[in-house]
Amino acid sequence: MKKVLLFLLVVSSVLFSCKNESKNSEKIDPSVVADKSPVPVAELSENEQRTLEPKKQRFSQTQFIRDEVGLYYEVEDGKMHYAKLSELGDSVWIYLNDDGSIEQKLAQHLIANQKAKMFFDFVHVKYEEDSFWVRADFISGKNSQKLFLVKENTFVYAEPEDYMISSKVVEKGTLVALADGGDKYDKFCKCVYYDAPFKTEVYLKRDALSDDEEMIEIELVFQNMKKRNSWLVRDEVILNLINALKPTDPIEYISYLTDKIKKFAEKEELAPEVWSALENLQQAQKNEKSKEDEFLGGAK
Repeated sequence: MKKVLLFLLVVSSVLFSCKNESKNSEKIDPSVVADKSPVPVAELSENEQRTLEPKKQRFSQTQFIRDEVGLYYEVEDGKMHYAKLSELGDSVWIYLNDDGSIEQKLAQHLIANQKAKMFFDFVHVKYEEDSFWVRADFISGKNSQKLFLVKENTFVYAEPEDYMISSKVVEKGTLVALADGGDKYDKFCKCVYYDAPFKTEVYLKRDALSDDEEMIEIELVFQNMKKRNSWLVRDEVILNLINALKPTDPIEYISYLTDKIKKFAEKEELAPEVWSALENLQQAQKNEKSKEDEFLGGAK
């Protein structure tokens, strides 16, 4: 009897095994696998192919409108942790959302040994190939490609009309940036600048602004001078500015540089070499002017 039961168990096991093999063979049928293979990209519609392409990040150029802007990175709890400082005039790009709006958020910022308290509006930016967050009040906004220099003290206008003049004045040497769409007026520009402690939008007359790169560079050097901790470095920076100018350069350059150096010297002592180099440049320019006057006089 035991032999019969053993025989039946063996036969049953063999039959069960064969049945499973049959099921497994159905699961790996080559024709079924072929039917489920991916469709070649070339056979997909244009819209379907577009969804396979990597998403391209959109950016818009902006400008720092004050010196030493703090750059932050976001930590896990959503707070902004200080990373480093930027310089006025450096290139910076805003991250844009799919709809073209600026990527920004309200967040608290952390400073060493301090607790985050107030919320500020932060904008996501690309700076020196890295991703950071900056306070919205310290950048000009999107579609702002360059800085302009206010040539002389000039009045602010509430609207782009002559009769909308105000008593507020923007001082000579202030660096401003065009607001988004601010270049569409004939006599005026809509500008953005940092009027501590806030970013301010104003209308200024076009003829009050200069886009001269040399004069803007002079202004940038002096406004970023706070970062030059050593007086030796400051003297060297100013000397380099003086030596970069030639006697044949427009007199406005040398006059502007002279004014900036004298104003700076009211607070910081400068080396004798700086004053000597400036005097040599001024004298060389006077000599060039005399030669030019003699030539023009002889031509008459």
